[in-house]
Amino acid sequence: MRLLFAQVNAWIGSKSGGLIAQRLCAEGIARLGHECHVIVRLFDPRNDRPHLTGLPTDSAEYTFHQTREALEAQGIPYRAIEPDGIAFELSGVQVHAIGNVYGAYCSHLEQRIRELEPDWIQVTDVDDGPPFLDICQRESGGRVIAHFHSVSHMPFGPQALAPHDPERTRALRGLRGIICPSRFGCEYARQYGGLEATPLYYDIYGKGPFPDLASFDRGYVTVINPCDLKGLPVFVELARAMPDVAFAAVPTWGKSPAVLAQLQALDNVEIWPPVDDIDEIFARTRVLLAPALWLETFGMTIVEAQLRGIPVLASDLGGHPESKLGVEHLLPVNPLRFDTVGGRRQMTIPEQHVTPWITALRQLLTDRDEYQRVSRASRAAATQFVHDIGWEHFVDHFERLAAAPAR
Repeated sequence: MRLLFAQVNAWIGSKSGGLIAQRLCAEGIARLGHECHVIVRLFDPRNDRPHLTGLPTDSAEYTFHQTREALEAQGIPYRAIEPDGIAFELSGVQVHAIGNVYGAYCSHLEQRIRELEPDWIQVTDVDDGPPFLDICQRESGGRVIAHFHSVSHMPFGPQALAPHDPERTRALRGLRGIICPSRFGCEYARQYGGLEATPLYYDIYGKGPFPDLASFDRGYVTVINPCDLKGLPVFVELARAMPDVAFAAVPTWGKSPAVLAQLQALDNVEIWPPVDDIDEIFARTRVLLAPALWLETFGMTIVEAQLRGIPVLASDLGGHPESKLGVEHLLPVNPLRFDTVGGRRQMTIPEQHVTPWITALRQLLTDRDEYQRVSRASRAAATQFVHDIGWEHFVDHFERLAAAPAR
């Protein structure tokens, strides 16, 4: 089977969990013996998509030179392609990264589809306007599958980042398949867009063995990617209310000068740089916080922490109940709102009440038996979850779609 992955974000260098999952999906399917190709861009596409302005700045903005330097550092051969792009192979996947304006990227995408004649095209970033999805549909004869890593990328519903787009919603209904990494995501698509989607969990964790990094006696209360979307207000209030506790923050794509200023103003908060090996962070973590205020489709970092036996406090919102895998603690938050004003989406962060978070966190930090009980339950549930998933489920799904009548 020949697959083409198409997205308008960078393939390497991103700290976005959804984009990392898409890369690992292609690599995992390639290891199963299938031919995988990728058409992406070299830099943050919001530079020429004005309807997405005002969102957090992505720290993983990759230019031609940054990508070249990253490939050279890993000893990966590459070659220049037009227009202003790079072609390379990474983990068995053939990548074309185009570093020009959106229109040039779409032209290269159209040409590449005609050359490859893929069996399936898998697209992300379907909040993108025409002609991205139109090209994929037309040139593939309708063999397009959309991956929704985030419900906020859907062009409908209360959590859409961009203004609602009925035309784009109708186009999505014509796709051969839609995949979400959680049952919650599928229900959101059905409820707000009338779309039928298939839940498939991403096999991004490896098969272990995973180190047991839980420690009641030492370590930090850690949050990864603190920003408004990911629950920065909850984290800040917790740190203020518990000055005797050591907290740590790992800013990634959501960081901004305002976010860093809030973190730097807290005496009991250390700021750590992001790393490629998540165990470097978890080895210093006593409890992980996941206080997202938006409807995350699936919290992959929650599973990663629980695999290492680290207790997680997560907001009872979106796909987090699935990510927690039946292990407490799910805690209340006041979710953020998106409103369309003057053709743009504006975000409102309501006041947060963190007393339940303080109570739960204080118990884990002071009650050894409770900490160890939650740690063992977390590790057992996550180990079973990882054992049951695999990229084979994706291939099986494609084969079922191929055998079914086209919509």
